[in-house]
Amino acid sequence: MVRSIKSTAPERIGLFLNGAVLILLALVMLFPLVNIFAISLSSGSAAEAGRVTVWPIGLQLDGWKYVFGDKSLIRSVLNSVYIAAVGTVASLIFTAIVAYPLSKRYFRLRGVFSILIVATMVFRYPLIPYFLSVRAYGLMNNIHVLIFTHLITEFNLIIMRTFFAGIPEELEESAVIDGANHIQILFRIYIPVSRPVLATLGLFYAVIYWNLFLHPLLFLTKSELMPIQVRLRQFIAMSADIGQQTGDLGSLLDLSQRNIEAAVIILGTLPIVMVYPFLQKYFVKGALVGAIKG
Repeated sequence: MVRSIKSTAPERIGLFLNGAVLILLALVMLFPLVNIFAISLSSGSAAEAGRVTVWPIGLQLDGWKYVFGDKSLIRSVLNSVYIAAVGTVASLIFTAIVAYPLSKRYFRLRGVFSILIVATMVFRYPLIPYFLSVRAYGLMNNIHVLIFTHLITEFNLIIMRTFFAGIPEELEESAVIDGANHIQILFRIYIPVSRPVLATLGLFYAVIYWNLFLHPLLFLTKSELMPIQVRLRQFIAMSADIGQQTGDLGSLLDLSQRNIEAAVIILGTLPIVMVYPFLQKYFVKGALVGAIKG
């Protein structure tokens, strides 16, 4: 018969304090998002006066009507969705392909490539030669340039390499005996057992692609190719005189620039935040295992 272990009074106090601190931190981190959402639903006068905290004042949807009525803004959201979706899948595939040989002790150039990877983390590329090199390849005003320039990041590559190094070598040896080549071993054995690290790195890459700002400004000049973060900056930089900026808001009542800014901020933040709950069960495990195995 197994007896239940009762916690002592100090342990219960410690658990209570730990939970209270975590709840407090969660509230502190959630407050800005809730506040911005409340501003987007409040009247323009309340938003401009700074009277909105966590609950809308003078409930109205004019800010959201304007946001969803702006075709260029919706196009930028779709651009970001495309970049994040295609880029994340491509990055995971290429990161796995590069991490696989680097995780093998019999790969003779493993040490050289590892040093080069660490060196690129310490010494960043000069911006102007980088820009000229990308332009020389004819990638200007091509939305895929935002994917090509972020296919593999050093930190994510190291995590996946470390995770692959912790997979038992017996699996690979058995596959070799059965006649499998390295490509088959990678895609039929390593990747299927790497769901935690793939989910973790997938979230990392998705955040990188969704938050792209500098690269679109460098390599894109066509407004129809811009992602959401650039459009968000344009909205924030707009003049306070909304009527002069849009010309079609005369029918909207009690709408301020803060309403529009808040709605665009939520639109640019919420999609990537909504992805995390679906990957949460893999996230912590993948990050920890990928960081300490080896």
